[in-house]
Amino acid sequence: MAKKIFKIIGIILLVLILIFLSLGLFVPKVEYTTKVTIKGNKSEVWDAFNDIENVQAWIPNVTEVVPINITEDTLGTKVKMTVIDRGNTMEMEETVTVFESGQKLGLHFDAGQMLKDDLYTFSEKNGMITIVGNHSCEGADYFSKCIFALFKSMFLEIDQGYMDNFKTYFEGK
Repeated sequence: MAKKIFKIIGIILLVLILIFLSLGLFVPKVEYTTKVTIKGNKSEVWDAFNDIENVQAWIPNVTEVVPINITEDTLGTKVKMTVIDRGNTMEMEETVTVFESGQKLGLHFDAGQMLKDDLYTFSEKNGMITIVGNHSCEGADYFSKCIFALFKSMFLEIDQGYMDNFKTYFEGK
């Protein structure tokens, strides 16, 4: 009887491990969208969103932003960001991948085990500015891809929180 129970438990564990490991194949990237609507002037919202001097005001985990390479046309600009999350210090490199002034901003983050791309689109209607963020996150290795597939709701909650923080920051200026 005990052998049968251990065999069943072993089979269940094996199935769970196989399901976990298949996540990296079937969900190699986690993709999600965030959105916020802000009352204000579009160019002022754009400028505030792109001001690396004030990023800590709306992304509280960022403790330091150090320019690595600032380009004339902004495209390709790189900065090193230091982030503290749950007591752990992490450094990441942010690169501007899309820059259409007042319209679109694309960012690529390399945080070692996590590679993340954000594309923000700005639109205006009736004095309200809407920022839509399309995000994709993937692990740098297969095991990380498997893990990140389980955290879509957490990534969405964090990035939506940053968008909401930006709205509060901008409208409170």
